[in-house]
Amino acid sequence: EGHHNKIERRRAGRLLFLLKKDIEMNHSLLLQLKEAYKKQDYTVFYNLSLVIWNSMPTKIITVLKDKDLNIVEEISKFYYQLEHLGRKVDMIFKITFGSTFTKEALPQRQILITSLNQHVSAILEGTICESPKTIIAKIDCLAKELR
Repeated sequence: EGHHNKIERRRAGRLLFLLKKDIEMNHSLLLQLKEAYKKQDYTVFYNLSLVIWNSMPTKIITVLKDKDLNIVEEISKFYYQLEHLGRKVDMIFKITFGSTFTKEALPQRQILITSLNQHVSAILEGTICESPKTIIAKIDCLAKELR
């Protein structure tokens, strides 16, 4: 029983490491978005990474102790914000390059860019969810406990 639990905890540690790397990549992408959309005529061709998180929560939840589950909620809120932000990135792209592009759509594009810039800042600053840096630090602490 104890050996099995230790293996599960190590597995959770490895899953958290993968998640940490994904959050670090998303943090980098958020910083890129912030810079890219300072230029109003720029359009981003990439999106944020959501695949790892979308496949992982139940795997992590099954091996973490109850006291560790609050980090799952924090990470979930962070990824929810990334999904919301991803929709804005997609809309800006569609307005700019979609088959229905018209000059009348440009004011909507500007509104979305302003919204995107505010959203990115709020995520990075940790005002609408835990900041990526805070989540990464918490994952590091938890990963040490799982070794």
